[in-house]
Amino acid sequence: MNVPDRQTPHDPDDWFDEPDPTPPRRAGHAPAQVDPDAQTRERTSAPIDDWLAPAPPTHKQRSPRATTIAKRRTLGALAIALALVLVGLALGGVFSGSGKRMATPPPERHTTSTTTQTAAPLPALPASTVKPGDRGTPVKELQQALKSLGFTVGTIDGIFGPATEHALTAFQSAHQLSPDGVLGPATRAALLNALRSG
Repeated sequence: MNVPDRQTPHDPDDWFDEPDPTPPRRAGHAPAQVDPDAQTRERTSAPIDDWLAPAPPTHKQRSPRATTIAKRRTLGALAIALALVLVGLALGGVFSGSGKRMATPPPERHTTSTTTQTAAPLPALPASTVKPGDRGTPVKELQQALKSLGFTVGTIDGIFGPATEHALTAFQSAHQLSPDGVLGPATRAALLNALRSG
């Protein structure tokens, strides 16, 4: 059984390929001139030695199905690589807080204790004017401030009585203020300065 020879595409770079037989001549036609070096000549528009140039477009393109299969294979390989990385990290204990930590303990520090006085918070002072006979939180704040400076106010009860008035006039006299027994703006400012300087 004779199988007809299949025509394979001619590769111009195949040095061992036999030249094509010349087609039979037709009657009435002039013989075609054949170039003997045509087999070795490049038939591309790219320079001969430019291997980095993109390949010329061919009429044979990949089918959409082949492209889809290639994309799926690439995505599958990436998914497997990602899974292997995550498994490696999980085995390394990156995702859990219960992993054994090999951190070295902090070095022991030998310190000598020194006694330092920390500044006590300043007692609050009333923002408004306070005068004898007043009652409430502003009077308590005044009594605590005067007591912290060493003035005798009696019981801190929030009542501006004679003991609180005597302590306030003593403070005013000590700070060259008019001893009127009323906590006004000038007395309040002097009281704040005295509390800060301690």
